[in-house]
Amino acid sequence: MTHLVNATNSLNKGASSSATTISVEVLAIRGDVTTTMTTDVNIFHDDEVLAVVYRAKSKSSGLVDTTVWSWEGKDSALGDREAQKLRDIGKRYGTTVVSFEQLVLTGGSLAH
Repeated sequence: MTHLVNATNSLNKGASSSATTISVEVLAIRGDVTTTMTTDVNIFHDDEVLAVVYRAKSKSSGLVDTTVWSWEGKDSALGDREAQKLRDIGKRYGTTVVSFEQLVLTGGSLAH
């Protein structure tokens, strides 16, 4: 999860220093069912489809920004129902979902 947060911070180039994290929520998705993870939220399994909801508040404006990532484990099954659920989560938080697939290190290089 830290890598996802760091990825957004890098994209925003300095916005992280002017924002405070409010919350990070991890949701497991199977079919059209979503379950909020309460334990081991920093452990992502190969067979999971997850939504990570990151909320931060701007120190200067007081406005809240929300980013939603989907994480697809290399052995997960992202079907139509899961994809629709991810779109629904994005709509609920007023944003589009940024997708990440699990990468595997093979012979010193990253591969899908």
